[in-house]
Amino acid sequence: MRIEPFTDITHRDRPAAADRSARAAAAADDTLYLSTTGIPAVPPSEVLEQIAAADRRHDELVAAGRGLSYEVDPQTGALRVEVRDASGAVTGELSASAALDVVLGAEPA
Repeated sequence: MRIEPFTDITHRDRPAAADRSARAAAAADDTLYLSTTGIPAVPPSEVLEQIAAADRRHDELVAAGRGLSYEVDPQTGALRVEVRDASGAVTGELSASAALDVVLGAEPA
């Protein structure tokens, strides 16, 4: 499966401001408009299947008293993935690729 980049993003031009209040309103209007042209109303079936599989895997981990917690390290910007027990205590840490393996069915270390 390949996900195409979303390239149809446009920023609306600010209106010409004739007076001070119009300029203030224009400066406050920083709205980003996204075009939905080409985006299906419903995700493709393979995406829905993958979401369902991830949900089932989450339920399996919860039933086993385990879970994954994701966080971006504020100093490095790196993704941190912690393995937690049912009480929320950290029992280990995984790399992003190891966390993906767990989501796909592997047991957390």
